[in-house]
Amino acid sequence: KKYEKKKGDNGALRDEKYFRELYTAFANVKERFSDKIMISADDVTLRTIPLGGANVYIYNSRRNTLRLGTKADISKGGEVFVRMVYADAIDIVVIER
Repeated sequence: KKYEKKKGDNGALRDEKYFRELYTAFANVKERFSDKIMISADDVTLRTIPLGGANVYIYNSRRNTLRLGTKADISKGGEVFVRMVYADAIDIVVIER
């Protein structure tokens, strides 16, 4: 696996892209830790997402519903949509299929 290089083990985006105001990603959770997740959209590059104060939501694609969740709802192997601002995770949507 290739790791990004900015801010610990995340980064490999060019500085002007990594530190831009808004960053979004739809990816699979490859690793889950107490304070961060590692995601990959292409199974080649891992991106570290700090959990910090992120809001967590659960989207049920069968029922087309969205509800509040917790960080405990994020699990290895799951799909997530992440919205970050200046490298801080703001919203994480866990996708239920």
